[in-house]
Amino acid sequence: MKFAVIGDFHFCNVPPLEMKGGSAVYDDRPRYRTITLREAPSFLDAVAAEKPDYVICTGDIVEGGLSNPRQALQEAKLCLAEFKKRNLQVLSTAGTHESETVMKKCIMPGNENSGIMRGPGNAFSFSREGVHFLFVDYRMFGENSSQRTWFTRLLEDIPNNEFISIVSHGPLFPVARPFFSEPDMITFI
Repeated sequence: MKFAVIGDFHFCNVPPLEMKGGSAVYDDRPRYRTITLREAPSFLDAVAAEKPDYVICTGDIVEGGLSNPRQALQEAKLCLAEFKKRNLQVLSTAGTHESETVMKKCIMPGNENSGIMRGPGNAFSFSREGVHFLFVDYRMFGENSSQRTWFTRLLEDIPNNEFISIVSHGPLFPVARPFFSEPDMITFI
């Protein structure tokens, strides 16, 4: 099995001045739009040339922050279309830039079409070729959360001969910016 891992892709196709009937929370949109237009196509072409079985995204696949839900969904659909036209199957966990609407209506259905086992909220897992992948939403991993309960049960059921790969937007071992991590999740894992 071959997979590529990306994070903080921040796909952005709507310039702030063209957002009719909406606004953006993040003022990074002009910068990310430039990156999306100039760099994303060649980056995705390079990933596609490697022919991975999966592209695993550790969150923030879109820049997000759009107040207009229709525009937010359209942006996410356009982002996923860029992967699809290169025959890249992308599986993404929730970051801090995807709205719940985008996760629920766009990202998670794409994940589910991949034969994954759905957990609570935005959590899911799947097993391939001796590796069990667990995608968790680090923002919802509190001590008494349904996601943590699901995670614990799942760990008990994974065969001892399988490797485990945990995918989360928040790093388990933060180096430069520890305020982006979730200490409770790190301690638990």
